[in-house]
Amino acid sequence: MKWSRKNIRIALSLIAVSAVAAFVGNACSGFSGVGLSGSGSNSNASTGTPVMACQEPTFQTVPGTITLSIEYGSTILANMQSCLGLSNTDLSQQTISDNTARLPSFSQAGYVGDTNSAMMMGIAQVALDACNDLATKEAALPATSRNYFPQVDFTQATVTTSAIDDSANRIARECWQRQPTSAELQVIENGTQAMGSVGAQFQVDNICASILASLAGVSNPAGVM
Repeated sequence: MKWSRKNIRIALSLIAVSAVAAFVGNACSGFSGVGLSGSGSNSNASTGTPVMACQEPTFQTVPGTITLSIEYGSTILANMQSCLGLSNTDLSQQTISDNTARLPSFSQAGYVGDTNSAMMMGIAQVALDACNDLATKEAALPATSRNYFPQVDFTQATVTTSAIDDSANRIARECWQRQPTSAELQVIENGTQAMGSVGAQFQVDNICASILASLAGVSNPAGVM
């Protein structure tokens, strides 16, 4: 398979969508486990079989637990910029255009129940754009001046495992506000190395976008109730 930005986006989108299906049932099923719940249902008029209706969820907070929200759509790109240290002048026109085109699919109110396949696919696209802007910026700097990719040799066809882990740890620390688990690092390593010798910048884009396009990348603890 010949990798391209389009192929990376598709792969990231599939991963993101799979996570949505497992985590919130495509935003139509009940949500539990982090101090809130919400559901909605309907029936198929032709078959009479129950189907899930994607309605605005009603969440019930649980005392002593952390309630989860997701980022407002209008702040998705701004938050990516903030955690990656990108100024407005660092953004490419493609990033700006893709964010504008995808805005209608993003959550407007921060409801967890708004999380769905279209939203995560849109976030994967914008994340890949922003990460490519970051890689382009840092590739032009000496390794000692880079904040996220000091171990990456951008002249090589692949990124070493140690550089993958170092880059993932640095980005997750800023964008997730925590270190990735060993299991999360393994997923990022496997996905990046599976790309083969496509060029260090393509692999770096994948490392970064895997973190930004995850549910952890767009979820926000709203506080302890």
